[in-house]
Amino acid sequence: MAAWRCYRILKAARVRHCIAQQPFIVPLLLPILALSGISLLVYAHNIEYRRFRSMDKWWWRIVWGVEWLVYRLANQVLFISAEERIAAIAEFGLDPKKCVDVPYGVARKTPPSELERQAARHEVAAAHGFKETERWILFFGPQNYQPNLEAVLFIAQELAPLLKTQSNIDYRILICGGSLPSEYQKLEAYRQYNLEYLGFVENIDQYVLAADVVLNPILKGAGVKTKVLEAIALGKTVVSTESGAFGIQKQVCGEQLIVVADHDMTAFADAILRCFALENQTTPVGFYDYYYRDNVVKDLLPILKKT
Repeated sequence: MAAWRCYRILKAARVRHCIAQQPFIVPLLLPILALSGISLLVYAHNIEYRRFRSMDKWWWRIVWGVEWLVYRLANQVLFISAEERIAAIAEFGLDPKKCVDVPYGVARKTPPSELERQAARHEVAAAHGFKETERWILFFGPQNYQPNLEAVLFIAQELAPLLKTQSNIDYRILICGGSLPSEYQKLEAYRQYNLEYLGFVENIDQYVLAADVVLNPILKGAGVKTKVLEAIALGKTVVSTESGAFGIQKQVCGEQLIVVADHDMTAFADAILRCFALENQTTPVGFYDYYYRDNVVKDLLPILKKT
């Protein structure tokens, strides 16, 4: 029934190209597209099997098989980064001619104004009783995703105590995102290290805008961490591990992306403290030229015409 409904919608709209956002829906679409004469493009947000393998999930081999089949059958495979494309060509034996880079697109095309930033800080401070004069260090992401939970525990158990011994600056670490397991008791034991667990927040962009520094100490998972790009688009400096910055075009990020080696906690803490000394940092124009979504779509149109 669902397949028939999709077929009718595609025919009525005279669709010429279908872009599947993930490979897992493609087995349902293949017979429909074949009947309709519609070309199939798959947007590979990341190489999925790598993500599950990094988390020791037994089904990663099944995911590999699905990706291998779908990417081979697609007319075109769109990869979120050059690193992903190169890896997929090698690992799945794909034809390089049908593999192209289509970066993640951010909604903003210019940095936020100082007025926007100050308004966000005022609202966050009022909502939680914080001082606007504090420096705010932010991590965000749902903690029912293993790499995010591990990042939160790294921040609370290792990074926060180290920062407190190294700095007398008035700062606060903010953890946003729901689904923290109850056994961690909302990280109450770590409030002594200037850490506040805020849980799920309605408008995460407001908290990103208000923050002084955004953290991305991710070690597992795969693909481009799009929240890093969203934070940079909002004018923030992001301190990230090498794994967390995988696939991001670092040359267009300027000083808004600081990358440190995986597992180097001291370097990570030092990078955060250096950010406090930076003033009037602005996301480069080149970042928006490359990642602004309208520009991404504009570059995709010639690919669709050839498919």
